[in-house]
Amino acid sequence: MVYMFVAPGFEEMEVIAPINILRRAKIDITTVGIGQKTIKGAHGIPLVTDIIDTEFKISDITMVILPGGKIGVENLKASTVVNDAIDYCASNDIFIAAICAAPVILAEKGLFKGKHVTAYPKTLDGLTDATLSDKQVVRDGNIITGKSAGAAPEFAFELVKILTTTKEADQVKEDMQ
Repeated sequence: MVYMFVAPGFEEMEVIAPINILRRAKIDITTVGIGQKTIKGAHGIPLVTDIIDTEFKISDITMVILPGGKIGVENLKASTVVNDAIDYCASNDIFIAAICAAPVILAEKGLFKGKHVTAYPKTLDGLTDATLSDKQVVRDGNIITGKSAGAAPEFAFELVKILTTTKEADQVKEDMQ
């Protein structure tokens, strides 16, 4: 199962675009609200998540997705559930996707040593031990990073490629025009 963690202050584009594109590709993605089921984004847009963090099961993860948003990232970092999921994925070579400011969470856990990554430009100083890229989306092993809200669709199509095939991702992109 693909899980996206959604915390108060999340960047709306970085949540909605991946959910929409992955579901168009018929990929099961479950949104996990941190602390509550209805979460308000950075621009005041509420999102009703599929489950709350107390319902999250760590055993069936195929990928975790961490959206950005400055306050949202701070709230993700403070979550034991999110940290446990990241640690589990890192220990078991399971995909971890982070966009915008969220890659900082992975950097602080030491997961970027020797990795190529991208992130929101104002957060790049916090990405130590990594080779920084100005690309919109970078995949290095089991880590996928996206630059910003503007990169959210491209980030999502990369996730579809990883979880299915390039052909499937291209088909969803073509269908969306």
